[in-house]
Amino acid sequence: TFAASGTYESPMIDAGQPAQWGKLQIEADIPDGCLVLMACRSGNVEDPNDATLSAWSHETAVTKATELDCPVGRFSQYRLTLTADPEGGKTPEIREVTAAHVVPNLAPNVLAVKAERSRDKKTPSVIDISFVAKDDNKDDLEFTLQFRRTGRTTWIPLKDELDKPRFQWNGQTVEDGRYEVRVIAS
Repeated sequence: TFAASGTYESPMIDAGQPAQWGKLQIEADIPDGCLVLMACRSGNVEDPNDATLSAWSHETAVTKATELDCPVGRFSQYRLTLTADPEGGKTPEIREVTAAHVVPNLAPNVLAVKAERSRDKKTPSVIDISFVAKDDNKDDLEFTLQFRRTGRTTWIPLKDELDKPRFQWNGQTVEDGRYEVRVIAS
């Protein structure tokens, strides 16, 4: 005989960083007279027994893709409660479950900037500018270079829409002195 109901708790699902949880989609057979309810919770730790996880959401009947009603968090967990129709000898059968999430876009970081005179003796006035940037979302980066004379407050555009982490600047285009270079990644 079939049990009247049963509960399944998923393992913690790791989005890799805090994420907005979307919809839970199941591939299942849910005969008439049977029911599948879903609840979810989230948090920033992988331990399902950790007290910082959100409370379980209200149970919602799953008949189509169903919104995971839990707060932003790196980890999420869902719970399915399956109710059978013991009189009809029918029970829900779950084959596959998918939980969607969206990771917010993170700002890229410029990790290092290096500016030095060119080593090519034919172009001693050229300044080789190179830099290292990182984007956790693995987006293609575009760079803006600016400069200013040391001690001044206004940044002057040098190069816009640069797609490589290097640039050669002809130092003869500015008066003698010390300059700062700023790299902005987007």
